[in-house]
Amino acid sequence: MPTIKMKLEQNGPLLVALLAIFTTSMVADGIVPALPLLQRELHASTDSMGWFYTAPMLSAVVTLPLIGKLAEVFSRQRILLAILVVVCLGMLLSALAEHAPLLIFGQMLSGLSLSLFPLSVGLIRDSCSANRIGPANALVGSLGAVAPMIGLLACGPIVEHFSLRWLFWGPCLMLLVSVIFMLMLPRRDVGKQREHIPVDWTGALFLSAALGSGLLAISRISESVWSDPVQIALFLGALFCGAVWIWHEKRVTQPLIALSLFSNRLVLACGLCMLVAGYLIVSVSVAIPLFAELGSEQGGLGASVAQVSGYFLAMSLAGMAVTPFIDRVEQRIGSRRLVMLAMLVLAATTAMTILLPSTTMSVTLAMAVIGAAFTAVLVESMNVIAANFTVDEVTEISSLSWVMKSIGATLGSQITACIIALGAGADMEMAQAAAVFHSLAVAALIGVAGIAAALLMPRQRQPLGS
Repeated sequence: MPTIKMKLEQNGPLLVALLAIFTTSMVADGIVPALPLLQRELHASTDSMGWFYTAPMLSAVVTLPLIGKLAEVFSRQRILLAILVVVCLGMLLSALAEHAPLLIFGQMLSGLSLSLFPLSVGLIRDSCSANRIGPANALVGSLGAVAPMIGLLACGPIVEHFSLRWLFWGPCLMLLVSVIFMLMLPRRDVGKQREHIPVDWTGALFLSAALGSGLLAISRISESVWSDPVQIALFLGALFCGAVWIWHEKRVTQPLIALSLFSNRLVLACGLCMLVAGYLIVSVSVAIPLFAELGSEQGGLGASVAQVSGYFLAMSLAGMAVTPFIDRVEQRIGSRRLVMLAMLVLAATTAMTILLPSTTMSVTLAMAVIGAAFTAVLVESMNVIAANFTVDEVTEISSLSWVMKSIGATLGSQITACIIALGAGADMEMAQAAAVFHSLAVAALIGVAGIAAALLMPRQRQPLGS
C-alpha cells in the first residue's frame, strides 16, 4: 500500500503545478481593478500600462513551443522548477517596481506561467491512471475558472487592508514555497533517457520571432492603420521568420516541432477548437461589458461596474460547475459530439444576445452558458491530447494548442475592438450598441466555423499507448 511519502513523491510536482496555476491565474485577473491605482503610483502613461497585458502574452506565446519541447527532452519536474523560479522572480520584480518598465519586465517573466497549463497535462499523464486523466484535466480547467473570480474578490480587501504591492508579494511568497517544496522532492528521471537529444535552438529562435512579431502586429490592429510602416514590418517579419523556420525544420534531424504534427488530424482539431474558443471568449468579454454599460438611450442596459463584474462572476462559476461533468458526458456521447455541442452552444448563445431582448438577467445567463461551453471545449481538447498521444508528445502538443488559443484570444480582442471603433458614433470614445452587436455577429460566425473544426475530433478517446 503506497505511503503518504510515496504519494507525495509521485504526485508532488502535479500538486505544485496546480497550486501555481491557481496562484498565477488569480493574479492575472485580480490585479485589473487596481490598475488605475498602480498607474498613478508609478506615474505611468496609459500606453505603458497597455504593455501590462501585452508583455506577458507575448512572452508566453514565444516560449510555449520551446518549453513544450524541453519538457519532453528533459524531465517535466525540472522544467516545472525552472518555470516556478522565473515566475517567482517576475512577481518579485513587479512587487519592487518603482517605475513602469520594471513592472512590465516583471510581468513579462510572469507570463511564462501560461506554460503551466500544457505542462500540467503532461504531469497528469505521468501521475494519473487512465480513468483519472479526464477528471484531473477537469480540475485544471476548474482552477483556471475559479482563480480569476477569487482574485477579483480579493483585490479590494488586499489593497484596502495591506497595500497595492501585496497583490504581487502574496503570490511571490506562495511561489517561493512551491520552489522550496520542489527542491525537497527527490529527482525523478522521467525523460532522462532523452537528454542526449539536442535542442533545436535555431528553430526555437525563428519560431519565437515569427510568433512574437505576428502576435504583436495583431495586438496593434485596433491602434494603427494597415499602412503604418511598423505594422507592415511586423507582419513581413513574421512571414519571413516563419518561412525560415519551416525551411530550417525540414533540414534538421531533431526539429523543435516535427512538421508532420501539423498534418495530424487530432493536433489540427484541438488547435482549431482552442483558437475558436479563445476568440469567442475574449470577443464576448470585450463586447458585452461595453454594451451593458451604455445608457438605455444608446440601446444599452446602463449597468454599473458591479453588475458587469457579476456577469464575469457568473461566467467563472459556470465554468467551475461544469468541469466535474465533462468526463461523464464524454463517456456517454463521445468527444466529437461533446465538442460540437459546446461549439454550437457558444455560437448560438452569442447570436441570441443579438436577436433576443437584452436584460440584466438574460445577459448574466448568456455569460454563464458561454463560460460553461468554453470550459468544456478547453478541457475536452486537453483530454483528447492526453489520451491519444504518447507520454513523450503530450506536453509539446498541448503547448501548440495553447499557442493557438492565445492567437485566437488576441484576434478576438483586436478584431472586436476594430469593429466597435468603426461603428462608433460622433463620440469616438463611446461605442454604439449596433457596433457591439456587429462584433458579436462576427463572433457567432466564428463559432459556426468551430463546429466544423469539431468534426475533426475523434468519436471517442482512444489511447494509443504510453
